Amino acid sequence: MDAGSGGLDALPPASPPPPPRGELDKYLLWYTVAVDFLYHSLAAHAEREWPAVCAYLASAYWLWALLAAICLFAPYFMFQKHWLPHFAGKWVGRIYFWPCIPCSVYGNKKEFKGEWFCVVGDSSPPVLLGQAPLFRSQLDKLQDLGVRSVVNLCDEFKGPASAYRRRGFLLLWLRTVDHLEPTVEAMRTACSFIEHHRAKGRGVYIHCKSGRGRSAAIAMGWLMQVQGMTPVEANNFLLERRKVRSKLFMQKNIIQYFDELAAANACAEEGKPSRRLSFAAPLPRQPSMLSRLNSVRSHGNSDVGSESQRVSQYQSHRQSRRGSAVLFGEMLRRPPPPQFAVSDAPPAWGSESPQSGGIWEIPVAPLEPSVPEVLPPWAQVEYDEQLQRMLQSSQQRRNVLGGRAQQKMGLRANLALKLYPSTSPLTSQNPPPVLSSNRDDSSRANSGLVSAKL
Repeated sequence: MDAGSGGLDALPPASPPPPPRGELDKYLLWYTVAVDFLYHSLAAHAEREWPAVCAYLASAYWLWALLAAICLFAPYFMFQKHWLPHFAGKWVGRIYFWPCIPCSVYGNKKEFKGEWFCVVGDSSPPVLLGQAPLFRSQLDKLQDLGVRSVVNLCDEFKGPASAYRRRGFLLLWLRTVDHLEPTVEAMRTACSFIEHHRAKGRGVYIHCKSGRGRSAAIAMGWLMQVQGMTPVEANNFLLERRKVRSKLFMQKNIIQYFDELAAANACAEEGKPSRRLSFAAPLPRQPSMLSRLNSVRSHGNSDVGSESQRVSQYQSHRQSRRGSAVLFGEMLRRPPPPQFAVSDAPPAWGSESPQSGGIWEIPVAPLEPSVPEVLPPWAQVEYDEQLQRMLQSSQQRRNVLGGRAQQKMGLRANLALKLYPSTSPLTSQNPPPVLSSNRDDSSRANSGLVSAKL
């Protein structure tokens, strides 16, 4: 037993079992396909056909035109469908703003018959709503109407800022990306700006690109806050004067703004303190990296004559370079600055001159124009009424189209009677021939004709 046990101990360790034959065959098959077929066959074929392919691509202008059209219109199509993230959509909106301006101007002129703005408030000073002012004549018209303040909702277009400064206009630039909606905080800031300058006798012009969505939401907020309208009344009021979106009253920001106004009014009537509201605010000014580096390096720049002063200047310069490297590393490690700011109070609208220069730039957080899953009762009633009106209008359109179709059929029948009176079945003596679609009848008729000929 000892010898046997010693013999067993002397055996080499067993090797791991080989993989199953099926696994080896599978790996070998994929390797063969990838190397032998895809590489050798296709690579050799590509090398042989590459000059012909290059010559074809050089002469296929339609292919390059198609690719250029796809690259040109695909980003705008994705932007229209809300398929792009906020950062990409912001830049696409800025790039395509000026190329789309002729279409926007033509569409507004055709749809609104040349009226590029409407009066929102009947009181004085006026509050106007419309499209982006692009021409000097539009600014002259606004100035004649007493407008001295502008609320711009376009992220892609700042407006004629130099013309605003020359004419003494004040600008609130709420940078809202196209096809998105202003937040509730932005609506409060805009209404505060409007009321502050109306109290000083300055009319206000609210606009976005076309004056239908983003700016119409601000106008609705002002009508609800100042005129005491409900969202449905404000939306219908704007629809009577300008073709804005008919379902603005169903958006989340409008409903939330109206609910907060109602809660604040209820607290004021009961004498209770209302909850603190937030406003969209400008971003705090942060020094750029270049300015901070220059501030670190600004040591010992004065002209000196003595040797000791030159030595001290050289040492301070080396320290400033070392400090610049440390500062650059800190700036790389620090978190990115905030993109949107909110405060408990609106900006100080009275400080126009020194810092802002009459322009308040406030970026607005992205908010999709969405509808809540459960609508309030007043919104649900109005939505049902709109659906009923749409059904009635579609039924009337069908009736009108049906009447027109019958009139066309009558005109065609009368024309046929005039052109072919003898062949018409209504005027001929003999009845019209009956055409049978049955195959047996046709075969019988053919056989009868053959027998008659025989």
